[in-house]
Amino acid sequence: MTLLSIRETARLLGVSGTLTHLWCQSGYLPSQRVGRVYTIRADDLPAFRAKLAQRVRLRKPGPGRPRKSVTLVGPAAASAATPSEPPVSS
Repeated sequence: MTLLSIRETARLLGVSGTLTHLWCQSGYLPSQRVGRVYTIRADDLPAFRAKLAQRVRLRKPGPGRPRKSVTLVGPAAASAATPSEPPVSS
């Protein structure tokens, strides 16, 4: 039985250490806490990867983030509201 640290587990899963720590803290990722340090059994990673893969497949794509409209104020608003006239050649 090989025990992995948060950092090693994060590297193997391809995620950040912070996310791995949150998963351990919430119980989403099976782990043991020894003092202030979480350890993860290497034998638990294949099942957890399958759990992650299933979770990703079940997600539906969202509509996306709506764009914010920009409101111009001051001189920029005046110049944007009226099209600029081409220079008159003499």
